[in-house]
Amino acid sequence: MPIEHHIDHAQKLITVRDNGAASLDEIAASVQRLLAEASVDASYRLLINVSGSALEPSYAELCEIIEHLRLLRQKFTGRIALLNTTAGLSVPTQITAMAVDPSCTQVLAFGDEQEARQWLVFRYG
Repeated sequence: MPIEHHIDHAQKLITVRDNGAASLDEIAASVQRLLAEASVDASYRLLINVSGSALEPSYAELCEIIEHLRLLRQKFTGRIALLNTTAGLSVPTQITAMAVDPSCTQVLAFGDEQEARQWLVFRYG
């Protein structure tokens, strides 16, 4: 399966990993699986790792991906980290995060997995 989901109930964290061959249809199916997942509640956080993705989306395809992320944002109130460790691709990932969450408080892009994980579990106050 090109997109894997791992649910860590103890950490309330869902890790989504694109293994390189995901099409837009498979991305949509992955989002629908997450939206229908009965074992998680809205407070779960997501780490979406697109580092292995081979998809080079057009503008229209990128807009579709942003809409899928917005759907996830409607269900999940926890933070969402977009991870892309591929050199030269951090800016498109940052722009995607900003399009999903213009306030830049709940959805952020990262180039380092440890940094993303730390941000996901950080609590204010």
